[in-house]
Amino acid sequence: MSQPYPNQPNQPNQQPGGQAPMGQLVLKLRKPFGLGSATMMTPTVTIDGYPAPVRWGQNAFPVVPGHHQLSAATTYLWRFGAAEQAVDVAPGQSVEVHYSGPLITFMSGRIGFEEQPRPGLVAFWAILAIPVVLLLILLVAIIATS
Repeated sequence: MSQPYPNQPNQPNQQPGGQAPMGQLVLKLRKPFGLGSATMMTPTVTIDGYPAPVRWGQNAFPVVPGHHQLSAATTYLWRFGAAEQAVDVAPGQSVEVHYSGPLITFMSGRIGFEEQPRPGLVAFWAILAIPVVLLLILLVAIIATS
């Protein structure tokens, strides 16, 4: 699937004027964690400052060979998990970039050339564990006083 972002030629194999072949930027957006969260949250991506139409999973964009700035984030009620990556694409080359949004909305996301782990996993489990630990302490205190 190739989707041109604004100001890019519609022919993925060749630049205008018959110059060197285009490159391709393949962006893999990891779906958010949680049941139904992929339908509630949307990815937001810009390539060189231009918004690019994306969806969770693999997205491919024909790009002019050279240096590009890629920015990704996740949107739910607000934009969070922002991450940026500089990408160099050679003529005819396909470069794969991976983005993972955070588990906690106040953290930044991760982006890179290899599959990225989800940021915030330890904090997420700590937040879930705190009420359980407090409940156990309360239960032990009640039993001890009886």
